[in-house]
Amino acid sequence: MRRPSARTQIEQLRKFRVRPPRDASIGADVSALHAQFARQQKRGGGFEALWAEIVPPEIAASTRVDRYTRTGVLVVRVQDSAARFQTTQWLAGGGLEALRAKAPATLKLVQLKL
Repeated sequence: MRRPSARTQIEQLRKFRVRPPRDASIGADVSALHAQFARQQKRGGGFEALWAEIVPPEIAASTRVDRYTRTGVLVVRVQDSAARFQTTQWLAGGGLEALRAKAPATLKLVQLKL
C-alpha cells in the first residue's frame, strides 16, 4: 500500500483547519425574536390587549403585563412605587371588576411587581 506524499497529507490537514464562512444572514435572529415574542404573548394569556384597552393611559405607560398563571393571577410589572400605588388605587376603585368583566379567562387577582 502506497503512502500519500507529504504534500497530500498537508493539503488534507488544511481542509480541516479552514473554518466555514460565517453566516451573515439575519434569518436565524428573526426566527429567534419571533419565537421570543410568541412565548411572551402566550405567557400573557391574551391579557396584553385587554390591559391596554381598559387601563387609563397614564397607568398603562408605566406598567406591562408579565404573565397570567393557571391559578387566575395576572402578574403586572410596574416601573416604580408611585406607579404601583396608582395602579393599586385604580384596581381598588373598580378597575379589577372592569378587567374581570372582559377577561378571556378567570381572573382572581392582579399581582403587581416592581
